[in-house]
Amino acid sequence: MQSTFSWFIRLIVYKSPYLLLVFVCFGVEVSEVSSQTSNFQLLQSDSNRLVVSFQASPSLRSSSFTNRDQHGHLVALIGIPPTGSPTVSLIASSAFESTDQLDSVQIISISPIGFMQSQRIGRISVDPRIQSATFRIDLPTSNYSVDNSTLVSPYIEDYLQSTLLNYDQARKWRKPPVSLSSAPYASTSDNQRFKIPIYQTGIYRIVSEDFKSVGIGLNEVDLKTLRMSSGARAVGIYIFDLDKNGYFDEADFIVFYGQKLENNKFTDENIYWLSWGQNELGLPTSTTQVRDVNVSPQVDGIVSARSFKTTIHMEKDRFYDPLTQVRSELVDHYFWTTLTGSSVKAIRQKDFRVNFLGTVPRLTTNRQAELRVKLQGRTVKRNATHRARIILNGHQLLPIVEWRKQGAPLITRQFPQRQMIFDDHDNFFNIISEDNNGTSISKADFYLDWFEFDYWRTFRAIGDVLLFNSEVDPIPRNTVVQYTLTDFS
Repeated sequence: MQSTFSWFIRLIVYKSPYLLLVFVCFGVEVSEVSSQTSNFQLLQSDSNRLVVSFQASPSLRSSSFTNRDQHGHLVALIGIPPTGSPTVSLIASSAFESTDQLDSVQIISISPIGFMQSQRIGRISVDPRIQSATFRIDLPTSNYSVDNSTLVSPYIEDYLQSTLLNYDQARKWRKPPVSLSSAPYASTSDNQRFKIPIYQTGIYRIVSEDFKSVGIGLNEVDLKTLRMSSGARAVGIYIFDLDKNGYFDEADFIVFYGQKLENNKFTDENIYWLSWGQNELGLPTSTTQVRDVNVSPQVDGIVSARSFKTTIHMEKDRFYDPLTQVRSELVDHYFWTTLTGSSVKAIRQKDFRVNFLGTVPRLTTNRQAELRVKLQGRTVKRNATHRARIILNGHQLLPIVEWRKQGAPLITRQFPQRQMIFDDHDNFFNIISEDNNGTSISKADFYLDWFEFDYWRTFRAIGDVLLFNSEVDPIPRNTVVQYTLTDFS
């Protein structure tokens, strides 16, 4: 029976607190090594020497091996020291055929083949024409003399024990992991780092009790290196050091702007990290604290902006209509409410209360506001015509809107804000249907899709929130604009 020999590459991973080591081991298939190890016997071993005998099985004698140089060799594995190369000396041998003339180099060879985790492996090869042999292996001197059996995984340990001829001897030559002296680390006492989950966008406050709740003394918080990050980006923080003593005291607090995670279908949780002292690499670092800056205008005669333009959009999806005569794929099929030409007011007229947050006092602005309304026709009768009147606080916004069948007009009306938007009482917006299509009161002539207003509002915060832009009143005379924000707590 011919003995087959095949190569394999084995990746072995060793994990330690300091280093991830990946070893490549070249050898023979495990099943083949195990079956051939029985042909080898360890006769003697000491600190740097092995004496091994080899006896081929009678079934291995075959003409197919005759004159085959360097092919079909029988092998065994031994453990060797982590450095240097072993040498082999032939003591005695006999061949299957008396005519085979082989020198000692052809008969026996040994070569290192790599590491299996921390164990270095050597391979003994015997020419297939040899029936028996006795040989000595001299091993290089090793600096390791301790049993390091814990440096390999249990699975590798079982394999080495069943495969290596000198398993007990080889355990002391296992190479321990080497730490990376150039890889610094920061101790927990020097590098405090706290996770802050954010689910809603807004202004957040960190007070002294937050530190105490996790066992941190206020005197441990270094304001000079206090910093925050999120997603590997620095986040500005403002420290209210009320007594200006440079320390975090009971009454002091930290403020930052946190944002929830957007456009993520799995979660809206965003993570912020607060830390101080050395950074994760043990290196000095600077704070992300926002400093006080003098923003007083440096341009003579500059006027502060009194208001800015903002938009309020109102829309609800309560009614569905397939709109069978509308071919566009972009059409909206969900609508807020229905309107039908009728003598019943509740059927023909819809009223809406509009809250213009922070609107400027009526008599303080001369700017134009704007209304946009989206309607959708429903009736499909041959001569169906729709008519709608738009009213704001009793003022009709002309002209009356007219369109046919399942059209969808976008109505735009501009008007002077000081005349039609109240800052001191409620505002009402009305839509009235004047259709005369004979439509039943149980059906709709047309739908209201949505409406929105552009109007001018003050820089006064509501609920500690103010989102503003640079479209301001009065119109700035140059590129420098001064903003005065009020009503923050």
